[in-house]
Amino acid sequence: MKQRFQGLIVGVLLASLILGAVNIFATATRTIEITYGVNVVVDGVRQDFSDDMRPFTSGGRTFLPVRGIADALGLDLRWDGATSTAYLSTPTTASVVEQTPQPPAAPMGVALMEAAPWFERCYGNSMFVLAQQETMRGETFTNVIVQSMGGFGFEGWSHHDLNRRYNKLTGVIGRIDGSGNMSRTIRFIGDGVEITSFSVNADFRPTEISIDVTGVSTLRIEITRPVGSPGVNIGFADAMLY
Repeated sequence: MKQRFQGLIVGVLLASLILGAVNIFATATRTIEITYGVNVVVDGVRQDFSDDMRPFTSGGRTFLPVRGIADALGLDLRWDGATSTAYLSTPTTASVVEQTPQPPAAPMGVALMEAAPWFERCYGNSMFVLAQQETMRGETFTNVIVQSMGGFGFEGWSHHDLNRRYNKLTGVIGRIDGSGNMSRTIRFIGDGVEITSFSVNADFRPTEISIDVTGVSTLRIEITRPVGSPGVNIGFADAMLY
């Protein structure tokens, strides 16, 4: 569609030309013929322009509105009226500071005898007791589960309901000072399957342990010794669940 405009063209027509030229019209009285209907496609996407910013052709040249092109290309546009200059620039974005991943906070532990106190334990000549304080190789420990055997008892045990809520059991095992010298074995059994075991004799030093109890419903702590032999008393101190 062709339209004729006759009158005074005042100022500067800012346009980027597909042919690479910029036309500046000085103040003058002249008649020009322009033709609308120019399509602009950016990265395969056709651009839509408002009526006051439609591209057009005139005199064999194609004129594109600076504002429309800036928007289509995602550029910032600033007009300096004092110098009749249009400034196009890449938008500035806030710098992204890469955060160093932090390890997850360690879960808070809870005492075994608070979270899962024994609901069954052995009695008689072989029994489990909870002592507020005991010594093992001269070192003092608190909250100690003690397995004490008398006479010809050969096995002691306690059962704890973990209900699959915990992943780890920690604590310190050792020989209670003043007890016998014969070796005994402490076993940790989850739902009938032995998880791990430790042999404790007169020379055994207090040892920190960490046991995987993931998925365990019922935990059995079991201590055995050869029948008729005066064995050591084993202590399990500071037992914690995580």
